Amino acid sequence: LEQQGDQQAALAHYRFCLALDPSHVHALFRVGNMLVLMHDAEASLPYFRVLVALAPDYIPARINFAIALKRLGQLLPAIEQLEHAAQVDAAALAVWQQLADTHRLVGNAEAARDSYAKWAALSPDDPKPAFMHQAMVSTLDPGADVPTRVPDALIRHLFDQAAPNFDNYAAQTIRYQVPGLFKRLISHFGFEGLSD
Repeated sequence: LEQQGDQQAALAHYRFCLALDPSHVHALFRVGNMLVLMHDAEASLPYFRVLVALAPDYIPARINFAIALKRLGQLLPAIEQLEHAAQVDAAALAVWQQLADTHRLVGNAEAARDSYAKWAALSPDDPKPAFMHQAMVSTLDPGADVPTRVPDALIRHLFDQAAPNFDNYAAQTIRYQVPGLFKRLISHFGFEGLSD
């Protein structure tokens, strides 16, 4: 049901599983994740709290709990979840990605710098952490080189990540309407079917 896009029905089935077994780790994880995806991070928190109590070293739960907390503006509790995950597995890339950006949002420049460095070491082909690390270094050290612009490799990387879902993002998230407006204008003035 979840894969078919019927989120409400999937959520009801997961909750039924939890009624039968409140400690069902997979159901707790899926309900928490689905609620965050459905823009109800507040409702996800009790599921994540139970989940991390039952499986304290389950890194995906800690990461997604942190994401829910971040969406609610609870950055320091999010950092606590991520730091626990980093202690469990210091090579978990997603932990450092979240931790670096969260430290930056909080204003912990040194912790952000160190987290971006760890992320860069774990993912040397990703241009974002190297650029962000240099930006944090320049923030902390007035004598350091300040990046003058975002590197082309990072712009390409971000574009490549966004391109497969851009139409969906443009239509649903930013409500980009220019193509539809052009189509209506073309239809209004009778230019459909013209090749040049």
